[in-house]
Amino acid sequence: MGHSGWPLVPAGLDVEVVTAGHGDISGCRFEAHCAAERAADPGPHTGVGADPAHGVGSPAADGHDPAQAHHAERTYAPAQSCDDNGGRTNMADLEFGQLDVRYADHETLALDGGVELSYEVRGEGPAVVMLNNFAMVSPFWHGFTTQLEGDFQLINYDLRNQGNSKPGPEKVRFVDHVEDLKALLDHLKVDRTYLIGTSISTLIVRDFALRYPERVAGLVLVGPAFSPNGGLRRELVTRSWVASLDSGGIPQFFNHLYAMSFCDQTINGGGLPAYLALRDSFASLFTAEGIKENFLASLELDDNPELLSQITAPTLLILGDGDFSWSESVVEDALARIPGSRAVTLARAGHVPFFDDPDGFQKATGEFLRELVAAGQHVSA
Repeated sequence: MGHSGWPLVPAGLDVEVVTAGHGDISGCRFEAHCAAERAADPGPHTGVGADPAHGVGSPAADGHDPAQAHHAERTYAPAQSCDDNGGRTNMADLEFGQLDVRYADHETLALDGGVELSYEVRGEGPAVVMLNNFAMVSPFWHGFTTQLEGDFQLINYDLRNQGNSKPGPEKVRFVDHVEDLKALLDHLKVDRTYLIGTSISTLIVRDFALRYPERVAGLVLVGPAFSPNGGLRRELVTRSWVASLDSGGIPQFFNHLYAMSFCDQTINGGGLPAYLALRDSFASLFTAEGIKENFLASLELDDNPELLSQITAPTLLILGDGDFSWSESVVEDALARIPGSRAVTLARAGHVPFFDDPDGFQKATGEFLRELVAAGQHVSA
């Protein structure tokens, strides 16, 4: 299958995150520019790398420190060559695609305690809710679900302490994420839905399906953070990520995350330009404090593998063959644990396989959900 994912940046392009302004990511998007175009017309690019005297990852001349930024305007590593037209290139027309993180059509749901959820509804048909992991924001889903929009109503949102959502004054508990999902469904009058979770959000999906089984018609669990054999490995990995955040902030954590999230082919194919671009864009969208709070909250969870046996909804596991925690035998253990489950493994993909192989992810997800619809696993529309 063709790989049109985010991490691989075509040669000859600069990649940048363009925002509406400091402190606001509602207008944020990735753009690709030809190196020759940037030299001829630098434009109003500010932040990391804008001044040649400052390398990528260094504070810009205005004193802005990328390590402390939550939302910022940034530019990235210079490209080596230019496209044949010598002008701006639309990455959507290129093999590796474009990641658009603008909050174009999001709305806000106010909850108790000052919490606000930023959410978006696209398409028509049976409802499908896609839950972020702790290292992505809601608009990321746009680039990985375009083939599903024609048949389903797609709902995505930022968790209460990420992106455009607001956490409120209280410390986040993991159960808050479960109850926030229920509140959003109630607000949208969605009585029953399909759920898609990725990495740590598969635990939100799992706990929601166990607590409110009548509201779930099917589960798609992508690179699950849980194990069918117990929770020790997840705890050790989580604590190592927290240690990276404590010792080196976002830059060190991103190094750790990048190496574990993507497959070998993606990391080496993208090379240093992709790594630098993604590292700085990640720093512009997240804070160490917010990610750490979520990870610590996840340590509260019960990882008893017997919980998987209590799931009643039809379940699809989607895995990358380069996922650091899912070998073939672990997949077999999970299928034995979860009633009515099946698995699809995508070649040349890692822990977040929809980034490495969006087409493969959408094909597997679409076929599964359409099969459930045809079988009478109806949901709200």
